[in-house]
Amino acid sequence: MTQYYVVEYTYLADTTLQDIHRPAHLAYIQQRVEQGELVVSGPLAADEIPGGILIYRAADRRAVEKFVDEDPFVIHGVVQERRIHGWRPLTGDISSFPAVNG
Repeated sequence: MTQYYVVEYTYLADTTLQDIHRPAHLAYIQQRVEQGELVVSGPLAADEIPGGILIYRAADRRAVEKFVDEDPFVIHGVVQERRIHGWRPLTGDISSFPAVNG
């Protein structure tokens, strides 16, 4: 059964690595969208802690952990902390979210 997962990233305060690896991260994100695995993603607002939110659609948590482990931001140390939460959307239409905001 397909489930939804919310992934929270907390980035390093120094944006040097983020700036270097952003093109690879965005290309990876786009691949996940095209494969139907990533529903929506984007950075937190400027007045929040540096980070981002990603909502995945997957069969299980292990699949999402693999997606996260393969993200260039994770591989190259941009992500200081990550959290994965199972999520049950009850209202709204997440299919109307844009795939990538960039």
